Amino acid sequence: MQDYRECEQCDHRNDASYIECENCGADISFISPTYYEQEVSMTITNKEMLKSEPSNIEMTSSVNEETNRATALMTRIKLISAKENLEIQLPLSDVILGRDGDLVAEVFNKSNFVSRRHATIKFRSGSYFIIDLTSHNGTFLNYSRLNPGKEYKLTVGENLTIADVEFRIQSC
Repeated sequence: MQDYRECEQCDHRNDASYIECENCGADISFISPTYYEQEVSMTITNKEMLKSEPSNIEMTSSVNEETNRATALMTRIKLISAKENLEIQLPLSDVILGRDGDLVAEVFNKSNFVSRRHATIKFRSGSYFIIDLTSHNGTFLNYSRLNPGKEYKLTVGENLTIADVEFRIQSC
């Protein structure tokens, strides 16, 4: 069971956290991940084995050495505002939160305290991170004010407050 992005150029199935096809190098960041049931558990344990004869390649069900390409178990998340009865599913890309942000969230426009470009949420290696963009009224994670310009990992169950707009982070 895994999400993947299928390259339009070579039809290779890439991990959903990849933004470039690992087979042909094509841009796949705009392709929505697809879920499939097949679980792939075999990995090549050593880069040198790739140069070996096929009879010398050993397949295992666990990774014995770190590979060059970092992959991570990815959890998609959404922001829930109980006060506004609003749910924002975060994309697998970077977004700006604020009155002039990337997400169409009327809740930010209702607030006089949210900056135009208040914070950014970055998606990297299967995880989401938030950075306050030197907003005047602050960004808060679990009611603690974030230092502007510093990256903080978002985790399911945490509270995220953009100025005076509060969200609960949930998995999709």
